[in-house]
Amino acid sequence: MVENNDNSIQGLDRCILEIDGAAAGLLLRDSRGVFRFFASNPETAVLEGRTFHSPGRAEAEVRRVLRGDGRKA
Repeated sequence: MVENNDNSIQGLDRCILEIDGAAAGLLLRDSRGVFRFFASNPETAVLEGRTFHSPGRAEAEVRRVLRGDGRKA
């Protein structure tokens, strides 16, 4: 679940990415409009610094990592 700072997806510039009630990391929109991931737990550290075009894509990739699925989401 993506939690943002103003409860609207429009204009989102930062959010906390939560999976099953636990924080997985932070997403910050950069000057190019993409979201950079900052891990908040060791299991998601492999995605540290990776960029995503949307919070939804980031969430899918974090879920894949947490499942231990080696395939790219």
